[in-house]
Parts: sequence; C-alpha cells; structure tokens
Amino acid sequence: MKRDKVLRSPNYWLVQWQNDLYGVINKYMKNKNINRSQLAKELHVTKGYVTQILNGDFNHKINKLIELSLACGKIPIVNYIDLENYIKEDAITTGSINVSNTKTIDYHLSINSAAPFHVNKESIKTLETLIGNINSYSASINREAVHG
Repeated sequence: MKRDKVLRSPNYWLVQWQNDLYGVINKYMKNKNINRSQLAKELHVTKGYVTQILNGDFNHKINKLIELSLACGKIPIVNYIDLENYIKEDAITTGSINVSNTKTIDYHLSINSAAPFHVNKESIKTLETLIGNINSYSASINREAVHG
C-alpha cells in the first residue's frame, strides 16, 4: 500500500493515538517507578486492562483517552490539519538515503510539537549531509581498527 493511502486510513491514525498513549503511560510508570498492578490500582482499572493498553489492544472512547491522559498528568491535544497538505509535507519528509553501495537508510522525519514546524528540502539536505558525515566517521573508525 502506498504511503498516501496509508495516511488516509483511519486505522493508521488509531494506531498513532494508541502509540502516543502507550508512550505517555509507559513514561508515567517509569517516572513513578510503578508496575502494571500499581498503575491499575491508581487508575481504578484492572491489571488486565492496563496490559491491554500497553499491548496496543484497545480502541478507547474519547472520554477514556482523556481520563487516562489526565491520570498520567498529561492532556491530549488534537490538532486538525488538512489531509492533502499533510500528504504533501509527508512526501518531503519521507525517503531513503544511500549511505554506501550496500546500505540505504529509510527515514521519516516527524516533529511532535504543539508549535507549527515546517520541514523543507533544505532540512532533508542537512540530514543527508549529517548521515554522510556519520558514514565517513564510521568508515574511518573501521579503517583505524583494521590498520591500528
């Protein structure tokens, strides 16, 4: 399936929300140094429900998403943007970089911020230069190790 079709899929966006919620809850557990049972007790839910959330096996109502977020001290921010503009932007921020004759790095730049951010072709050039520098550095380290 082509990426623009994936971006039009409701399931893609559901999984994004699930992953975001997983990240919030997982970070909350680490910061408070608690396990799933302790989290379940704090949230007044079963341990099985917490496991279900952390396994991504859920499809919450919006009010449950808000409740879980608030329980972790976070607020969910929803930002509606134009689908066609998003797909155009995605085409700029997704691609492949050849780092050697045999290695290719696929990338998708993603900015998760409340502030608007625009990635342009110059940003991609900078990324390509950075990866080229990393590749050159790795090659020089490998040569030093062999000839060292």
